[in-house]
Amino acid sequence: MSLLNFTKQQLASALARKLGLDFRGGKERNAWFELDGKRILRVTMPKGRGPLPPGTARAIQDQVKLSTHEYTELIRCPLKGKDYEAIIREKMQRDLL
Repeated sequence: MSLLNFTKQQLASALARKLGLDFRGGKERNAWFELDGKRILRVTMPKGRGPLPPGTARAIQDQVKLSTHEYTELIRCPLKGKDYEAIIREKMQRDLL
């Protein structure tokens, strides 16, 4: 499995479970990552089943503001929600968000 070769179900499950994202319906499924009660990042997931197209996988990676390695760890399980929160806080302190 290449670094960004995940199914829509794997990605949606990891984002919901680890980051607490609640995807809402519509043409596309959208969710917000909240930090300290503020909406920080919006993530858009396509509907349906099956693998994510490479461009879509990269777009979601950009939306969650992770490197390819961090993104892969998030999906495959070594990266926990609290670790993600620490990454986002650090990027906010460095004015990268």
